[in-house]
Amino acid sequence: MRQPRLLGRLLVPVLLFIAACNAPPESREDYDLTVPLLLQDAKERTFRDVEFELVAPLLPPDSLHWPGGTHLLPEGVFVIEYSDATVWRYNFDGTLVTTYGNGKGEGPGEMRNPFQPTVVRDTVLILDSAGLSIHRFLLDGSYVATDPIPRQGLAMASTKETSLILTVTPNVIFLRYPLVEGDSTVAVFKEQTMMDALISLGFLASNSERFAYVNRMLPFFAVLSPRGNIEYARATIDDATFRFPDVPAPKDGVVRPPPALNRETSIAEDRLYIGNMVLRTDSSRVVDVYDLEAQGAYLYSIQVPFSARSMSFHGDLMAARVGQTSAALYRVRERR
Repeated sequence: MRQPRLLGRLLVPVLLFIAACNAPPESREDYDLTVPLLLQDAKERTFRDVEFELVAPLLPPDSLHWPGGTHLLPEGVFVIEYSDATVWRYNFDGTLVTTYGNGKGEGPGEMRNPFQPTVVRDTVLILDSAGLSIHRFLLDGSYVATDPIPRQGLAMASTKETSLILTVTPNVIFLRYPLVEGDSTVAVFKEQTMMDALISLGFLASNSERFAYVNRMLPFFAVLSPRGNIEYARATIDDATFRFPDVPAPKDGVVRPPPALNRETSIAEDRLYIGNMVLRTDSSRVVDVYDLEAQGAYLYSIQVPFSARSMSFHGDLMAARVGQTSAALYRVRERR
């Protein structure tokens, strides 16, 4: 008769452990978000020992004058050149494949301020922030058309179902693209003024299954469904030590946002990579990695031992600006 009782005593701690592992993360209401902010169990960073092997420099057709972002997508490495408003695509061995854009301007295939490129069903979409438009190209570089958008966009990303444009408006409103009359927009914050919007600027990344919006000034990110509906918001590893920034006083009549907390954002498989601005130095960068299959739980951090900007990850590859006029592709390996 004692055997079942003993078995029960053994099972209780096991069941409690399983329940604890499956328990939802703690949360709080904060930052006037439309959903609760899920908190991290981890309170400090753990670093993985990795090495960066140069795969190839990303050499332009002529020379880099004012390189912008680097974006690693399944279709290749995209590098933005601001000086002549073009975008270049490379293979994963660093070979230049083609260019997008006919130079700076407002004519067919011309762009004013190209931002984040994305690819949907063999069509390359390039957000033109200053031009209030989306430019469409075929993968081979052929120009297709230009679509106007009603608000200035700061970032663009795509899943297999839709594309989202992060706009410069209160509430961090996302526009779905292609634009559909009467289609609802997506809000991360409840109510904000344009002054508050300075603090709500951020970055947008995606894979085929989800979007991730990373706030620039505040320690959190939000994950959205393939259709662009917000699923949850999660604190970053900096939440435990974060103090809300003061908005600097206007200078010469211009209100400037406080220093950035987060920067470059990309999704590789189901991991979210966020470039951290708090721990950066002139000669290194820190990237924090989160597990999107575990509701954004913090995994680990890596230190990039050189001055890298506009970092983007895909598989075991990283593309980055590595100087004022150069960009390169690296393979990231964990040291054994």
